Amino acid sequence: MDFTIDQLYLLLDALGAYEGQYADTASTWRGNDPFSVSAREGAKIRLERIRHLKAQILEQINK
Repeated sequence: MDFTIDQLYLLLDALGAYEGQYADTASTWRGNDPFSVSAREGAKIRLERIRHLKAQILEQINK
């Protein structure tokens, strides 16, 4: 699927918003109860995926 540069930048902006949300969750959830641990670990996984996607998009933009 081909995207325009503008579309790729919009996608980067959207991912940046999600990145901030999951970074907050990963760093602010405290406690050792199962819900807190699950929320924190899930946020870390999503944050890793978002950062990977952003790197791929930047690579595409810089081609």
